Amino acid sequence: MSDLQRLDPRYVTVQRITGWIMFAIIMSVWTMGFAIVFWTGEQGLRWILWTIGVSGAMLAPLLIWLATGWPALSYRYAAYRIDDLGMEIHSGAFIRSITTVPRSRVQHTDVEQGPLERRFGLGTLVVYTAGTHHARVELPGLEYDTAKRMRDMLLPKHGADAV
Repeated sequence: MSDLQRLDPRYVTVQRITGWIMFAIIMSVWTMGFAIVFWTGEQGLRWILWTIGVSGAMLAPLLIWLATGWPALSYRYAAYRIDDLGMEIHSGAFIRSITTVPRSRVQHTDVEQGPLERRFGLGTLVVYTAGTHHARVELPGLEYDTAKRMRDMLLPKHGADAV
């Protein structure tokens, strides 16, 4: 088998932007909840105000780390290889996993792009396999043209049926 390949480093930036968007959404909802309880002014609900305040103070640093630190950490442990035998994906910063998809199990492949991936020229290779466990295997963080080449490489050879 060939050597393991790294994901495109621009994927870290995409993950960080996604993390900050999620941070903004979660903290906006948190702020609205806090404001609603604060402005109702009922003394019986003050304990809820304190609970929301303390939970937000604890949640914000965690969300900030997930938006900034986690993408680089998970990128460090993500790699893949694709060859004539199939595809192998290594992932996991804490719980490591290796997902292997033999070429003979590949039914069809797609390349997906969300708005941020499109902006950064990235794509996600999606491989559909026979069976139910890991019937859809995704490999995000690939340069778009690389993902398209890999998609074509995993398709059955001329006239061969993959199932």
